[in-house]
Amino acid sequence: MGRGFNLEAKRAGMSLDDRALILGHSKEVNESHYCGKPDFNAEKIAEIINTKMVDKSKKLKIVG
Repeated sequence: MGRGFNLEAKRAGMSLDDRALILGHSKEVNESHYCGKPDFNAEKIAEIINTKMVDKSKKLKIVG
């Protein structure tokens, strides 16, 4: 129910406060997890993975 309801209610003009209350989340959780696409930083993810890799010869490279 969460994401579908939240997006449709937002399109219909329901306030963030009301949507969060109905879904039982804080406004911050509602916006970050149930409203559209989250921020995705591929470079940061690759950096974290690469620092934890045992075999450094197989580091991830960002393509695109």
